[in-house]
Amino acid sequence: MQGPLQMLLIIVILAPAVSARDLPNPADGAAQLPRGRELLGQSPTAWDMDECARAGALRDLADCGWGFGKEAGGGRSGSIYQVTHLGDSTEYPQPGTLRHALTRPYSVWVTFNPGHMVINLKAYLDVPSGTTIDGRGARVEIVGRGLYLQNKSNVIVTHVSIHNCLTDCISLRRSRDIWINHVDLYRGGDGLIDITKTSTRVTVSHCHLHDHHKAMLLGASNENVEASDSARERSLDLQSVSEGVRTCCRGFRKVLADG
Repeated sequence: MQGPLQMLLIIVILAPAVSARDLPNPADGAAQLPRGRELLGQSPTAWDMDECARAGALRDLADCGWGFGKEAGGGRSGSIYQVTHLGDSTEYPQPGTLRHALTRPYSVWVTFNPGHMVINLKAYLDVPSGTTIDGRGARVEIVGRGLYLQNKSNVIVTHVSIHNCLTDCISLRRSRDIWINHVDLYRGGDGLIDITKTSTRVTVSHCHLHDHHKAMLLGASNENVEASDSARERSLDLQSVSEGVRTCCRGFRKVLADG
């Protein structure tokens, strides 16, 4: 490694599977439970984080993050937008669609109509800063293309499935304060999750990566590495990985087993 010793901390915990259908609709209101980070220890399990999410109202989920990406507020300060239509148009996004939700000129917390929604994207989805994509209370599948974040911050993606993409399922470049939680990823055109180009303060928690060979890339390739990539802060707290994982091009890894 060139330059002074730098550390990339990666934490991997194998936790029980929890699907979106196991969780209550957060719009139903708050339970009378302790709230926020007081429910989370140093190494929270999937259940700890889910109990934290259940304890508050919809946008209190933003208080339940862990690891380097725990400060990701997503659309906590913005409006709530419910996706009700499956269609996708890159030229004229229609009201009620996911793409239309992300063209709003303000922070937004995106929810979905209860039920099974399969959204076939015509092009990658450029996710703006200050956004939460929250699939709790529904069964949401995003197919065809993936999510793209370049020079973005404060984004939460939770409880959705992204698969059969012609591109990366999720690509982060030069982005920070990102939390990817309870996301099912498989059959990407390139990688399932790529976190590159100095992206930092990222947590990937309780996700399921499967049916793909190159599941995850942290940092650029060995032939194209930005020097500062080796000092980036990324926490991985994975539910399970069932295929080969190209985990890290720079830095050190710390692997923990939960039970």
